[in-house]
Amino acid sequence: MVRISACAPVRHSRRRPTSRCAPIGRARSTAGFCWSGRREARRMKRLTLMRHADARWNDPAITDLERPLNRRGTAAAEVMARRLLDLELIPDLLLASPARRTQQTADIVARELSLPARRVRREEALYLASASDMLKLVYGTGPRVAHLLLVAHNPGVSELAQLLLRQHGSAGLPTAAVCSIAFDAAQWAVIGSATVTDVQREKPPARLFGLLG
Repeated sequence: MVRISACAPVRHSRRRPTSRCAPIGRARSTAGFCWSGRREARRMKRLTLMRHADARWNDPAITDLERPLNRRGTAAAEVMARRLLDLELIPDLLLASPARRTQQTADIVARELSLPARRVRREEALYLASASDMLKLVYGTGPRVAHLLLVAHNPGVSELAQLLLRQHGSAGLPTAAVCSIAFDAAQWAVIGSATVTDVQREKPPARLFGLLG
């Protein structure tokens, strides 16, 4: 049976109080990554998809690749990173698009989750990647990585979530939103046909939308 959780309250956090949130390829990039939790890695795989937080968009002097997070985006990324911590969704490996807005989002997540530098990587193939391109990258992930987090762009991240959750339903991901999916699979290459055992959907709280960009 699939357990779908939508931002249920967490009574006890290891480091921080619970945030109030609303529910909602290159194989060699990861194939050599070594993770120590071998028993857990054999038991299941978890893929967490995160769309970059809100970015500046109305400055014609800035290219798409260089658009930075705005004030609302920075706040949302911090809230969502803390929510991942509350839910103990700590990735073994974080891959982020080279775009400035995704790199800034990933930096905030890595800081809040205390991820060491070796577990955070810039992945060129994720820039404006399609769902199929991202899936190829995921399929090439090394077997010792049990939990992979991708920080990337729409429409790719939303389409990939919908593809993997086609039997369970999945709405699109707004900026800074997260969709975390656990699979009964020992290898990343088979998650497309594996049984989904858990889904966590999170999006930033509505109060942040009142912040100026």
